[in-house]
Amino acid sequence: MYVRQVSPRKEAIKKSQIHMRRAAVRRQLMVAGVVSCVDSEGSVCASSGPPGVNLYNRQQVEIVFELSISWSAFNKLRRAMAGSESGLASRHVLRAAKKELADLPAKKGVVTTTGAHLANLAVAVHERVTALYDASRFFKMFVYGADGKPLRAEDAVVPGYFEIGSWGGRPPPTVPDVHITVGLDKRGELASERTVLLIVNQDLPNNPRNTILAAVSPCTEDKFPAVSDVTASHTAGVEELLQRGLDVRGKRRPVRLLLSGDQEPQCTVVGHKGPSATMPCIPCKSTKALTVTHSKLAAKYGTLQDGSGPWRLREAGQYVN
Repeated sequence: MYVRQVSPRKEAIKKSQIHMRRAAVRRQLMVAGVVSCVDSEGSVCASSGPPGVNLYNRQQVEIVFELSISWSAFNKLRRAMAGSESGLASRHVLRAAKKELADLPAKKGVVTTTGAHLANLAVAVHERVTALYDASRFFKMFVYGADGKPLRAEDAVVPGYFEIGSWGGRPPPTVPDVHITVGLDKRGELASERTVLLIVNQDLPNNPRNTILAAVSPCTEDKFPAVSDVTASHTAGVEELLQRGLDVRGKRRPVRLLLSGDQEPQCTVVGHKGPSATMPCIPCKSTKALTVTHSKLAAKYGTLQDGSGPWRLREAGQYVN
């Protein structure tokens, strides 16, 4: 009677043996039902390989830096997902894409006595909206009436005789527009303050990765002189957006400006508690953080902490009650 004995695998083998072993693994995957077919050489058919990843090079670069992984680690993940069949670009392609992104006018920054700022805020917004259009992630936003119904039709267009500059950030509710918020955020740091711009026409706009960091400035208190010096650097960019609107893929879109954040003047006018409130951001229903007390609100509207909530503007009744 013969008994099969397991022999150790050689550490150094020829290239032909490597291909044979890979072919054997692919055939086993076919038997297990992971893939549907292999060719005569034991390779997986192109149509039956693992589902490809449908991400632009820009999005892949963002993932690499958001997860803080090295190019070497990313390359190992790509090889584990069947290499080029996975739909992921090689690290050499992504490095080139990273350089192209860094050289975009929208990414240029300047450092002044008031902090670090984007060189041109209007260009940064135009670039982000164009990227949302290209990735099919741009959502239509509506202005709703007292009955809860949108005030414009689904297929409405901007009439040619309208002068966008005369609207001053408040276009008629009957025309399609781009909702943009500008606000200040300290994020718990007493020595600095951030100027954040957010495009509402996208999924999870509260998520930090979906925002535009316009400036980081040293600021200990929200006093008018310090805040006005910081915001003055971007006044021209905001005015350009309001006067010219956005031309995206041949479509003219006016900008609807919404002031965001928890600035004291805004909170005082509407009787809002400011940063200490359960919902600190005035126009949004998302709660400040997930707590047991407000678990029902967080389940319905999401939280600002993790950006899980969809953007829902508040109604006048919330301020009255």
